[in-house]
Amino acid sequence: MSSPILLPQEIIFEILKELPVKTLLRFRAVSKLWCSIIDDPVFVDSHCTRSYTRTSGTSIICRYIENRKLKVCTTDPEGGSPLTYLTLPIGILDYRKSIERNFNKTCLQSVNGLVCRKNYIWNPSTRESIGLPSTGAEYIFPKNLFGFDSATKLYKVVHKCDVIIGGISRAEFWILTLGRDLYWRNLDSIPEGLSFRTDLGVCCVDDVIFCLGWFDSNEVIVAFEVGPEKFRMIPLPNEAPALSFAFLKGIYKDRVLVRNVEVLHTPLSPLS
Repeated sequence: MSSPILLPQEIIFEILKELPVKTLLRFRAVSKLWCSIIDDPVFVDSHCTRSYTRTSGTSIICRYIENRKLKVCTTDPEGGSPLTYLTLPIGILDYRKSIERNFNKTCLQSVNGLVCRKNYIWNPSTRESIGLPSTGAEYIFPKNLFGFDSATKLYKVVHKCDVIIGGISRAEFWILTLGRDLYWRNLDSIPEGLSFRTDLGVCCVDDVIFCLGWFDSNEVIVAFEVGPEKFRMIPLPNEAPALSFAFLKGIYKDRVLVRNVEVLHTPLSPLS
């Protein structure tokens, strides 16, 4: 009886890298070796990078309201496959009676396939989710920014809210590094008068999170550099719409797209 042919681990790595996530989740049960390869952060990063080069490797995530509930589905960018309807974790669901009127406030921020909403991080591919720790303070108007630091391969969440102390409200900023921090860390050196909105669109490109906001009562594009953990700003051009009518649509060819206005995002002005 002939001995089984054993493939080198490097070959197994390359073969598994070409498979979709759902198949990889099943293949984790094949052997301890396969499970260790699939769970390795190096493989996860390599698989994510390879996915961006495949037509079927990326998906568009969409949100909508049905029966007064937030729903999510995905489809491929080419539109060749049917919609895939996803079941949201309980913590991400929103049953407010006014959810139709507050639809824009149900912002889903997505980075490398992970989704952040409210105090939850959700992986639609694996159906896994984690809850973020509490800041331990009484606060109102909480907002989160979700980003990725490619140098350390770590995800970070920036939390901004108005904290009530002694009946007086003031803005505070915290940051949490997923997989490293057990508690929120205070973000220091935040200039007075900085604020941002997440309901008008948020995107993270090249380790920078972009959203619309204000600085010293001026409407700006707020840019947060995930690695050094610093806020910067991009002034809006005079022809840009007011924030009440503007939406940050995304990044295209090194430009921030705000509705029908495009702004170069390479020269970032430091907040001082």
